[in-house]
This record gives sequence, structure tokens and C-alpha cells, in this order.
Amino acid sequence: MPTPQSTSIGPSGGIGPYPNLPHQHSPGSLNRQEPLYNPFNVYANGVEIALYNAATVPGTFTDTTVPRVTVAAAIQNVDGDDGNTAGKAEADRFLAEGRITAEEHKKITTTASPKTPGVGPSAPVPSRSSAAVPGNITLATVLTPNGTTLATMIKNVSFPRTIQQLADHNSTVIGAQNVVNNLAALALNCLEPIKAKYPNVQITNSFRHGEVKNGQKIPDRGQHGSGQAMDLQFRGVPAHSYFDIAVWISKNIPYDQLLLEYKVGTTVWIHVSFAAPGLPFGGTSVRKSKGVASTLATLNGAAGGKFTPNLHADIIQGALTNKVVLG
Repeated sequence: MPTPQSTSIGPSGGIGPYPNLPHQHSPGSLNRQEPLYNPFNVYANGVEIALYNAATVPGTFTDTTVPRVTVAAAIQNVDGDDGNTAGKAEADRFLAEGRITAEEHKKITTTASPKTPGVGPSAPVPSRSSAAVPGNITLATVLTPNGTTLATMIKNVSFPRTIQQLADHNSTVIGAQNVVNNLAALALNCLEPIKAKYPNVQITNSFRHGEVKNGQKIPDRGQHGSGQAMDLQFRGVPAHSYFDIAVWISKNIPYDQLLLEYKVGTTVWIHVSFAAPGLPFGGTSVRKSKGVASTLATLNGAAGGKFTPNLHADIIQGALTNKVVLG
């Protein structure tokens, strides 16, 4: 019988037989895309492997297994919202339909009181001026000197939008061209420096075109609708680490509004918006319209827009299992 061969990661990242090849990586460091969970104590033929829905790395997570998906997990405000009432409306509907109990509804929609003052606003960070984007707009249109394109901002995201949606929606808001100009300013001042610090950042959405109710188009008149805001998640990052990321953003990014948002027991994301000084391309400034107290906050996405001023690690720790978000 031939000598058994180990299976290992090849030089080009492929998988192939390499007899008696020692590990070339440290425990728990396999370069795998979530939702493959990477425990450091699971092997096949002597080679470390990553598993889907596997036991998590000891000492990293509070749960011994990946939490199962429940009805409550379906309550996702996938777009984020600086007013944030959609999650509460959905929770109320689930309760009325009998899909969750009154106890589950209360848990989902209750905002915990912080135990500490949290991290408040720091000195404002200077912003960079962004020129108007010239020419006909396509997904390949370059928005910044660093090469960020419109596709980066509205297509290559978790919940993509199209050029047609951009054109259809914004005749009643500030105009499609101005939305693109605002997206350029958002990319230059917020996305690019965040991405330089956290290369695993993923935009879940930025521009939001609104919805249709009773056959009538209802445009989004908030900062998402004007191209001034985006929601972010980070591949392979445990939920509790989002607090540290939000704190870094608050000290290094010239934001107009920064929200550490979560859904009890399910997910967490960061909402960040930018309002260019003087708003040359239209839109709105939360800082001016709602006051400084709403510019930096921790927010339960199913609580009906109840802001808890400042960033609070204990709220996130109490609301979420320490699981990896955005597989």
C-alpha cells in the first residue's frame, strides 16, 4: 500500500497532494472566505482545515457553536437608516403575524441602558474637497483621484443599485449628477481612509433609491438617497470588535453622522455619512438638522430610532453573541 499523502495548500493557493509537507501557516490563520469558520484544532490527513458552521476558535467566541438562524434573525434592516424605524415596523409586523412572541418582540426592540458614559465625539477631522464628477455617468465613472468608481459605491456592494435606479429616483430629490458628486465626496473622505485601515471593509449599501408603496414611488430623502451615507460591515470580524472600529472612525474620519448599529442577537454594522461643507451638491446635514447629539450614537435597529448618544461597548456585548459578522 502506498504511503498516505497529506493534502495541503499549494503555492498558488490551490489544494493538492504534498507528501509530509509541514504547516506553512500558524494555527487559525487559513486565508479562507467567511462563512467558512476556521478553528485551529480541526485537521484532515494532518492538515488544518476550515469548516462551514464549525465549532469556533476556543477563547474567541462566547458560543461553542455558530448560533442557529431563527425568525428573529430574519429581522434585518438591510439598508440601515439614520432615522431607523424600518426595523421596528418589521418587528411589530412579525409580532402581529404570530411569527415571534411578545417576549421575543420585547427583547428585540428594547434598547439597553449603557453602564458607562461611552466614547463621545472627539475633535473634528478636516475634510478634503471633492470636485464635481464630469461627463456621462456609468458604473465605470471614476469618482476620486485614487480610482474609486461608481461601481465600487453602488454595484459592488451587498445590496446593489443600478444606474437606472439612480436616474429614476433622483429627479425628485437633488438630481442624479449631484448624488454621484456626493458619493465621490463620501468615497474620498470616508471610504478610502477606512479601507486603508481596514482592507476587509464591505459596503452593504450607500445610495438608496426608495421604495414603491401602493404602486407609487416613494424616494429616499435621507442621506442614503442623496448619496451622502453608507453602511459598512467587515469580513471575518467578531461583533464586539465593531466598537473598536467605530471608535477609530470617530477619531480619524470627517463624518457628519456615525452610528454603531445592531440588531439584538443577530448582526451589527456601522453607518457613516459625510456632508461636504456648504453642501455644494445638495443633500442634508444631520449635524445641523438634528443636532450634535445624534451625530455619534449607538443604535438598536429594531427600537424605532432611539439614539443612545456616544459609542457603547457594553451595549454591543450585551446585545450580540461574539460571532463573526458578514460571512
